Amino acid sequence: MDNSGDGALPEGRDWRDAALRGVQAEIDACLDDLAKLQAHLAALKEFQRSLMRVVEAPKPVASVSSDHRRADPATGVTASQARPATTSALIREGARKVLRETGRPMNRAELLEALRGRGVEVKATDPARAVGRVLWRSEEFVHLDDGYWLAAVPVPDGGVDA
Repeated sequence: MDNSGDGALPEGRDWRDAALRGVQAEIDACLDDLAKLQAHLAALKEFQRSLMRVVEAPKPVASVSSDHRRADPATGVTASQARPATTSALIREGARKVLRETGRPMNRAELLEALRGRGVEVKATDPARAVGRVLWRSEEFVHLDDGYWLAAVPVPDGGVDA
C-alpha cells in the first residue's frame, strides 16, 4: 500500500529508522554547534582576560618622588606597601587559601561564606556573584561542574572538569 501522497506514515520499521536517523542528525548538528560555541566562548574569555590585564595594569607615573619609596623608619613599610589591597585581590588570595585548605572545588556561595569567615567583606548587590566573577576572570582559577578550583593544581578525585 502506497501512502506517500496522503501524509500517512509508511508501514513497518522504515519510518522509525528514518525518524531515528533524522533525530541523530539533529543531535550531531547541535553537538557541532556546541563545540563551535564552546571554542568561541573560550576565545572570548581569553580576550576578556587580556583586556582586564590592560585595564588593571598599573598606570605609569609621570614623576615619582623618592619619598614614596622610602620606608617609614618606625614600621619599615613603604607608602605603596601600606595601601590596602583591592577587594578582587583579597577574594583571589582568600580563595587560593580556602581551596588549598579544603582540598576540593567549592561553589561561589561556599567560597563567599569562607571568605567572610576570614574577614573579607564583599560589598556588592550579589556578593556571591561578585566572587564568582572575580574568580571567572582570573587565570588562577578554573570553573568546574562542582565549583571553582586552582588552575595550576590537578583536580582532586570527585571534581569534574567542565
